[in-house]
Amino acid sequence: MLKNAGIKDVTEYIDETGRHRLHNEAHKAKIMKEVVKWLDKRFELDEQGEFMSELIIKSGKMFIITGHSIDKIYIIKSGQIRVQCDGGSYEIGAGDVIGICEAFSEVHFLTYTASADTVVYAYPINGIESIDSILNSNSDIARIFIRSCIRQITKLINSYRD
Repeated sequence: MLKNAGIKDVTEYIDETGRHRLHNEAHKAKIMKEVVKWLDKRFELDEQGEFMSELIIKSGKMFIITGHSIDKIYIIKSGQIRVQCDGGSYEIGAGDVIGICEAFSEVHFLTYTASADTVVYAYPINGIESIDSILNSNSDIARIFIRSCIRQITKLINSYRD
């Protein structure tokens, strides 16, 4: 593992099972603090004039079901979400983006259930333009969206392999 390598500026590594992990937890905390600050500003009013909302999802609640139309993506502030697909399931948590892998579809092909009490920011989307707006507005947000998408695609692929 890189923990003993003496490399202080490494922010990510892949562990033995192929899952991405942040190596420097202080860096992760700093990025998440900036993301929450950015989200709090966006919480007031987004560019389309619609309000973002903070939602609390209770443990065990299924809140997005396969086949429902996509009109929002959700950035997880805290908690855990179980993502279910035809091939199995996987967990996502703080810093992940619910719906990012499906954002270019018209309907969800995954089901999302809170496996712990979870706080998310809901952001309304109206197609690819909304995603472009988010990605272009803040490099930290873009990085989180891209990492979340890659992590989830990897987990999705692995769920079908198992």
